[in-house]
Amino acid sequence: MKKQIFGAAGLLTAGLLAGSAFSITAASAADSTTTSTTDSTSTTPGDKPDMFSATSIREGEANVDATTEAKLTEAALAEVADATVIRAETDSDGAAYEVHLKNADGSVVTVKFDENFALTETIEGFGPAGDHAGDHAGGQTWH
Repeated sequence: MKKQIFGAAGLLTAGLLAGSAFSITAASAADSTTTSTTDSTSTTPGDKPDMFSATSIREGEANVDATTEAKLTEAALAEVADATVIRAETDSDGAAYEVHLKNADGSVVTVKFDENFALTETIEGFGPAGDHAGDHAGGQTWH
């Protein structure tokens, strides 16, 4: 009988040790972390410029200074109420300046001005068809 008790106790001890070792190994494996890196470079489809950038994206156009921007923004928002200004810049299509705006419905409007800040034209989209990398071009004049 003593032999059976010692045998059972030995098996129980061996089982506990094996179980503990297995538990420690599993816990250790669960705690280890794997770090991976991914390329987070973002590009627009077809490597086109970001049309909604606050900076000028078209050759021949440039962002305007803060004073000019304030005048243009005020005049553009008076023409297209409740819109959000995307950017105010010089224009390479004949006007002195243009302000690109985004309406609440997601549509884009471009308001053009002469050198005296007088409104000359309001266009749906970013400009004449085919302009600005060919995206979101409008061309329908309002004014």
